[in-house]
Amino acid sequence: MASESSTRLPAPIGFDSTVGEQHEPAVFRQAIQTLYCHGPKVFAANVVNAVVVTAVLWSQVDRDILLVWLAATATLGVARAGLARGFDPNGPPRRVRQWARRFTIGAALSGVLWGAGAFVMFTPGDPAPQVLLAFTIGGMSAGASSSTASHLPAFYAFLVPAIAPLIARFASGGDAFQWGMATMLGLFAVLVTMIGRTNNRTMTESHRLSFVNDVLVARLCDAHGDLEASNTALELRVKERTQQLERQTTARHTAERQLARGQKLEAVGRLTGGVAHDFNNLLTVIVSALDELEHSPNLDRRGEVLDHARQAALRGGSLTRSLLAFSRRKPVVREVVDPADLLRRMTTSMIRRALPASVELTVQVPDKPLRIEVDGTQLETALLNLVLNARDAMPRGGPLHIELHSIVLGEDAEIPAGRYVEFRVCDRGEGMAPAVVDRVFDPFFTTKGDGGTGLGLSMVYGFAEQSGGEVRIESVQGSGTSVRLLLPQIASDAPLAPSPETGTIRRGREETVLEVEDDESVRHLTAMSVRGLGYLAIEASTAVEALNKLGSHPEIALVMSDIVMPGGMDGVSLAHEIHRLHPGLPVVLASGYSEGTPDISGVPRLAKPYRRAALAESLHRALHAS
Repeated sequence: MASESSTRLPAPIGFDSTVGEQHEPAVFRQAIQTLYCHGPKVFAANVVNAVVVTAVLWSQVDRDILLVWLAATATLGVARAGLARGFDPNGPPRRVRQWARRFTIGAALSGVLWGAGAFVMFTPGDPAPQVLLAFTIGGMSAGASSSTASHLPAFYAFLVPAIAPLIARFASGGDAFQWGMATMLGLFAVLVTMIGRTNNRTMTESHRLSFVNDVLVARLCDAHGDLEASNTALELRVKERTQQLERQTTARHTAERQLARGQKLEAVGRLTGGVAHDFNNLLTVIVSALDELEHSPNLDRRGEVLDHARQAALRGGSLTRSLLAFSRRKPVVREVVDPADLLRRMTTSMIRRALPASVELTVQVPDKPLRIEVDGTQLETALLNLVLNARDAMPRGGPLHIELHSIVLGEDAEIPAGRYVEFRVCDRGEGMAPAVVDRVFDPFFTTKGDGGTGLGLSMVYGFAEQSGGEVRIESVQGSGTSVRLLLPQIASDAPLAPSPETGTIRRGREETVLEVEDDESVRHLTAMSVRGLGYLAIEASTAVEALNKLGSHPEIALVMSDIVMPGGMDGVSLAHEIHRLHPGLPVVLASGYSEGTPDISGVPRLAKPYRRAALAESLHRALHAS
């Protein structure tokens, strides 16, 4: 079974690696702007440190030397500060390079002054001033690894002339103390250099990711087309993260914060790229199916084409629900299901269609009834993820075995003791190394490169944890992988949740249904479905229009409303108003995203996208509720 990990930013449809190269001048400009943003603090620190050193060594070093050195250091600091006031971050590239050279020259002069000062102020017979100089120059070098790390030439220009003379002076002393100080300073210089290079890589990558992410967002919007409205929340989050990164880049003082920021943005980039990839595949199936039906009205395979389009749309809805559940924006809806029946249905439909002919599928299901209480949709998604991972681990095909049975766990288990239903998915694929197995459940970890989102196994893990169970994985590199999904088993006589998708569709008796939906296409098609189920339908695009039609159409027997609507009144508020003005009138709320909206007692909810049978069942139950 293939796990899911990569550190590269995935590329959506139509994205190429030259996008990052095109932004390198802007990355360099941002680095120099960061350099000058830290400039005033650097200049001030130089002068303050020079004053402190002069005051401490006033009685131990020739005062003329101290005064000349202090005056030179202060003059250079003031000159650099005055020069920096003229820096224009929006100037042409040639001017930006000139400003970079000016800063580097100033850093070199500052390093030379500090190195020369340490050399001449070194007191061979007194270790206290020696330690003061080592502490001061070491501290300034450490500070430079952060404040000037956005442009490495400036960092090196200060570090080398500032610390090398002091190391040489210690090394020439000859005694053990001075040799030890020389060695420690040398090691410190190497460490500071490594930190500066790490900070530079982190800052540069953060700048580069911010520009590349803008392109990702723009192309994600273009790729989704008609789905732009449903993806608005995701696009806004990506934009907010990008803006937040731009605001905070100049405020970063340590490598840890820079690295954390870059990792977060990389994760968002992988998520957006993976989602765009999955949705584009689903949209391709739907659009191709519609084209076939349009240009071949007498198509013999009409049922097969419609089935492909329907399954693609349902998979899109399942992906959306999985993402919402993963981000804890969709509550778990538990129901009593028969895992054996669910696995049989999946084997004959979506699992078989997901596997190529080269994969030999065997399924072992017990004959006795089993019961578990879980979110059925999430269980299907979890099993499908495990099957797809097994398929990807066997690119040349091979045996895939799925087994379901009941087990009993003792007190030594990591989850509560008791009886559990165990799904076992075993493949003979490539397997995984122990280091990969340890990370397979981490969000965004993928070994599939640009083809994976890194969310599949982490969603399985989250589903198992939310359901009171667990998921275990065993893998041997080169021999295959076995995944065990354990879920708590309940009494076998517990009544099963109704399955409207497979039962008889309940039809209406020409009752009037008011359909409230702001999206015109959704409203018209839903009204068509309502009429096809034997009801009469009246349409309204806003909550205000719906209330007006309730006043003028007393024959309305039920209101079906979307939750998220414009105009200041959403579906929940509309339901409250209907209960106040028309007590007893049933309401059904439908939405694909309803975060933060409270539940209303007695008002059922229908999750988008929904099938015709689910719509029929919801309308029938609402109209005939006791």
